[in-house]
Amino acid sequence: MSKLTLTALGAILIFLLWSVVVGRGANKELGAYLGMWTGQLSSDDLKMTGYLRLKGANKQFEMHLEGPQQAVDVTGTWALEKASSLVLRATDVKIDDFGGAAKRDPNKPYLDNGDLREAYASPFVLKLTQNKETLESLPLQIGGARFTHRFDRTFGNVR
Repeated sequence: MSKLTLTALGAILIFLLWSVVVGRGANKELGAYLGMWTGQLSSDDLKMTGYLRLKGANKQFEMHLEGPQQAVDVTGTWALEKASSLVLRATDVKIDDFGGAAKRDPNKPYLDNGDLREAYASPFVLKLTQNKETLESLPLQIGGARFTHRFDRTFGNVR
């Protein structure tokens, strides 16, 4: 066989393997959710901005949010459980409080690390808006305040 034939057969084999891996259990609805979303966790007094990355592989997510005195990184799994409802379940929550209480500015808002961990210990729901450009959460109680998540589609996501 010629090198060209072997190259063509190799390309076909790679395509077939890719089709099996990508197509296995694929759900066209999931494409509306996968990728990078930018947004925030906010209440009347505090806003933490960042991103949410939804991965198709093993349905994992990464969320990074950063406020004036701390940052939180949440990783875990996600599932599409009802029409337009995405349920996130955290498996790890890492909090950086930028040096702890000694460096904290009492004039800026701050969320207690324990309250943050407790809030993400339970699954939370994000709903895809009708225009499929925004994910919004139901209100989430953190400490004594009500917060909501809102993430907007980042350029280049599949629609």
